[in-house]
Amino acid sequence: MRERTRQNVEVDGHWSNYFEYSKTLRAWLVAYGVGGPVLLATNQAFSNKVILSGRATEIIQWFLLGVALQVFLAFVNKYCAYHQYLGAEEPEHKKTWGFGFWNWVNYYWQIDLVLDLASVIAFAKATIIVLSVYVSA
Repeated sequence: MRERTRQNVEVDGHWSNYFEYSKTLRAWLVAYGVGGPVLLATNQAFSNKVILSGRATEIIQWFLLGVALQVFLAFVNKYCAYHQYLGAEEPEHKKTWGFGFWNWVNYYWQIDLVLDLASVIAFAKATIIVLSVYVSA
């Protein structure tokens, strides 16, 4: 067990802060990505406008892409965390290929950044198309 130092407390605090923001952002992104199509499907008048515009499939694809990116990122983070846990629980696991790979992936925060930005871009694209359909119809 590691010694409890001031630096460890600070690192733990920053990690907890990052973890909470990451969890909140992912929840918002998935909710937005699922909520957009649900809103379109439940509002008959608006659904008709979207269908008549011929862009319904494109809109749904952009929303689903954003959600798929977030689900994929959740899987990546889950497997990173699992191998970190297993390495802490069973030190021999740290010598395996799986631990080495997922530990390496775990430290590349850029993966989260790129996939979060790609999700936001996909949702923005879908939203812009929806708004253009609504305004022009």
